Amino acid sequence: MRNFLFKMLMITSTVLTLFLFSNFVVMADNQNETIILQKTEDEYIIYYKNICDSEFQYALSINSEEVEEDLTFINSVKDKDTEKALNVIFFKKSAFMGQEKENYIYIWIKDIEGNTIIKADKIDLTNSITDEMIELVDSTTKRIDVDTTQKNETTQNINGVKTSITVGKVVIKENANSKYYYKLIKADEENPKEKEFFELAETIQKGTDNTYESLTQSKKFYKLYNELMPKEEEWKKVENSEILQPETTRNGDKYIVWLKESNDGKDIIDAKFLISVYEYKPEYEKDDKIIQTPVKSPVTYDNPALIIIFVIVIVAIISLIILKAKTTKKSKH
Repeated sequence: MRNFLFKMLMITSTVLTLFLFSNFVVMADNQNETIILQKTEDEYIIYYKNICDSEFQYALSINSEEVEEDLTFINSVKDKDTEKALNVIFFKKSAFMGQEKENYIYIWIKDIEGNTIIKADKIDLTNSITDEMIELVDSTTKRIDVDTTQKNETTQNINGVKTSITVGKVVIKENANSKYYYKLIKADEENPKEKEFFELAETIQKGTDNTYESLTQSKKFYKLYNELMPKEEEWKKVENSEILQPETTRNGDKYIVWLKESNDGKDIIDAKFLISVYEYKPEYEKDDKIIQTPVKSPVTYDNPALIIIFVIVIVAIISLIILKAKTTKKSKH
């Protein structure tokens, strides 16, 4: 019995230790969430998600085993001159790495009270977002000029009713000597990556004053943009400078239209995020009744009105016969 209790105690202690350790790791990971902005070939800005709202001190080194007391801590800087500015780490790679090709740097951070809150956090500088990447994100939907306000209208006969169906379309404002290609794909549950890409584009369009959030969204958008860009065999040639919505589309469906403009061996690629238009209009008369040919019901003897009339006629005939018989009998007397 004593051995059993001892084993149970050991198992419980082990489980509790693993839980506390895993919880500590998760908390540390959340504390260390970063976004790295590479401003130039040599200059970097690092944002710590859960720290950038407060001032702090930081130290840098290329050696993770650096003794903390030997480090030189400096104050965080503001990323811009506004009230909503964030506290960031700014440094020049050459000041710490010299001519070395190492792309990792280690960071120590103390809060304003001097407590070490991050120790030797390894930062991969190749995981940065650059101004060129941000420019690509910002210019997406603007690189190829199109008109999305025009609509395509057709007339169909549906169940005997003349119906006009209007759907949206993309009209490309073509440049001379350019050829255009496209890929149209629905952003829905069947295409989760495209759905995520579309929703992210909507979020970015709304804008945010938080630089950390803005950079994080741009980095994610850039990654999805490159993942989802059509392969060479997926491009279709644009006919008559326009791209129609699929016939199966319905109002409110979301689509991503990839466009490629080719001219003299140079390609420009863009993406448009469209919400479909689908209008279904049967033609109406002035009294708002649908135009259709009235069909008369066939006459049958099961009609209750006819049966009532028939009974009335029979009763009338019988009454006349009885009345006539009584009159004849009286005349004989």
